[in-house]
Amino acid sequence: PEDLLLDDADLKKLLSRATIKEMRDRRRKRVRNQGQIGSCCPVSVVSCFEETQVRSGRPHTPLQPEHLYARINGGGDNGALLQDAMVEMVRNGCGPAGSVPPGTYSRR
Repeated sequence: PEDLLLDDADLKKLLSRATIKEMRDRRRKRVRNQGQIGSCCPVSVVSCFEETQVRSGRPHTPLQPEHLYARINGGGDNGALLQDAMVEMVRNGCGPAGSVPPGTYSRR
C-alpha cells in the first residue's frame, strides 16, 4: 500500500543526526545483561517487541525475557532457538519485569 512507502521527508527525518542519537540513547538505556543464562533468543525477541511498542507510539512497558525463557525451557537453562522464542511470544506474550525471581533456572 502507498501509505507504507517512505517519502523524502520520512527518510531525512530517519537519517537525521538527532533521530539517530535519540534511537541510540533509547536503546542504550535498555541494554540487558543475561548473565550466565542462555537466554539470548528471548532477550532479543522481547527487546524487539519493546522497541516496536515505542516506535508505534505506545508507552514502553518493561517486560521480562526470563519469563519467556522459563516457559520455553520448563524452568531449565538449556538455551533456546529464536523461532521458539518468537512463537511463544506471539502465542502467549511475556510477563512484566519482575515476574520471574532471580535464580529461577537450573542447569539440566
